[in-house]
Amino acid sequence: MFENNSVKYVPSVPKIVDPEPITCIIEPSEEEGGLYLGNLEAANNIDLLRKLKIRAVLTASQETAVKYQEHVVHFHEIIMAHDKADYDIIQHFEQAYEFIDRHRKYTNVFVHCFAGISRSASMVTAYLMKKYNLSFEKALWNVKSKRRQVHPNVGFIRQLQKYETVLKNQAISNAPSRIQYQQQQFPQYGFVQQQTQQPIQQSILTPFIQQSVLQPWNQSQRYDELVQYY
Repeated sequence: MFENNSVKYVPSVPKIVDPEPITCIIEPSEEEGGLYLGNLEAANNIDLLRKLKIRAVLTASQETAVKYQEHVVHFHEIIMAHDKADYDIIQHFEQAYEFIDRHRKYTNVFVHCFAGISRSASMVTAYLMKKYNLSFEKALWNVKSKRRQVHPNVGFIRQLQKYETVLKNQAISNAPSRIQYQQQQFPQYGFVQQQTQQPIQQSILTPFIQQSVLQPWNQSQRYDELVQYY
């Protein structure tokens, strides 16, 4: 199961240190495939992909000409992303999420760019945010705790923070209303959504109609109550 730990600071590895070609961010399980993050070197290493049983690859780069034979990688998608602070990477988060989540049901998934530090790391971070309902900081910490050289550029950081707000707003808008919750939890009580505009006569008579359901109808008593009410 994916860990949702408290936020801790994990420093980036200096750029002079060569990053590992590939890193496992989420271990494979019986329910879902694993999620791997890495660079172009790993993407071109067919033996490594076979060893890790990776059959789906997401390329998050416009300068890498990676191609696979279908018997090696069954599913390959390319997102033409640029590693620039002013690049609109948030536009690709949903596409990346759909690819990763769809193929993790059947196989291990590998996400890469040129170095596996900024573009692909941002997309993996966005995936964790949506998949596991994590804040930006917790999702990025989880990625950096596995692959310490991860370092999205400042523009991507701002967009990931914006994406956190987008996900929160979606969660609020998709939350069931009070009436919907009551209907789901207590169907035996027959909760009904009230109309925003009710006829005046209906709103006046409603208390007496509701009482009549619980008590035998006494016509003279109800007549007296109606006269007193008016």
